[in-house]
Amino acid sequence: MDDPVRQAKALYVAMSNNPAWEISRIQAIADLRGWSPLAGLQIESHR
Repeated sequence: MDDPVRQAKALYVAMSNNPAWEISRIQAIADLRGWSPLAGLQIESHR
């Protein structure tokens, strides 16, 4: 998802309904590779 942000086709990278460990892993990989960081996260609400 870094390419669309760098090409100005998307403003931000965001995810929804993913487990915390997966988000953490993706964020760490993006940081290590110099990619755009995640800017938003929508979590599932439990009622």
